[in-house]
Amino acid sequence: MSSNQTLVNVVKSEWIKFRTVRSSVMGVIVFFVLTLGLGGLISWAIRSHWSHSSVSDRLTFDPVSTSLAGIIFAQFAVGVIGVLFITSEYSSGSIRTTLTAVSNRLRLISAKTIVLAVTLIVVSEVVCFATFELGQSIFKGVVPTASLGTLDVLRSVLLAGAYLTLLTIAGFALGSSCVTAPRASASSSRSCSSCRSFSRSCPELAELVLEVPALRTRSLNDVAFSAGLSPGGLERVSHTLGLRDRGLRRWCHFDDSPRRLIPSP
Repeated sequence: MSSNQTLVNVVKSEWIKFRTVRSSVMGVIVFFVLTLGLGGLISWAIRSHWSHSSVSDRLTFDPVSTSLAGIIFAQFAVGVIGVLFITSEYSSGSIRTTLTAVSNRLRLISAKTIVLAVTLIVVSEVVCFATFELGQSIFKGVVPTASLGTLDVLRSVLLAGAYLTLLTIAGFALGSSCVTAPRASASSSRSCSSCRSFSRSCPELAELVLEVPALRTRSLNDVAFSAGLSPGGLERVSHTLGLRDRGLRRWCHFDDSPRRLIPSP
């Protein structure tokens, strides 16, 4: 891992990922619609039927919880946002690239948690305060209202946003516990690194492997000598490249008398 991959840099990259991934953007939009839309709709329904409500209903009426009733449905949206923030990378396979760039998984999970928590606490509080004000404006003049100047009311609205943020983190934790890192990621990284090292140290042999038609006029001993390997070293290189069964013979066959490599049909 390069030295510039500090927690701050990983957080910046995860923030870019969060605001550009479609599932995160759509989840936030659905969260807004459910909280504001349903909150306003329920508040309007209460206002419309207020004159027909019973005395007991009027005595137990809570303008704060009623205006924030959309949270009952919005909590599912924020939970899905948290789950998809980690599982979508595994389902698409992009987690391989992420783990290659940030090999420290604790740092990666910490960065994702920070981005999710900070983003959702801001979004949740804005939505909760906007929904509360919308509900109170609908209630005004007909239904009893509440004011943010009251400490209990302010605390209720703040804790509603904190509750939604905690649900998002819980969804992220659930998603993290349900996914499994791809087994091939580490071996793939090692194989790619081996192939790059091989191509740098033995460029002629790498060209030989990649361009089979050039084998018509070259003998096995000539290739091994020019690459600085013994003839048996070609088989070891083929193992490094993943040709475990028959080595280079998967691409070509040997003409034993002149010891020349001839492309396979």
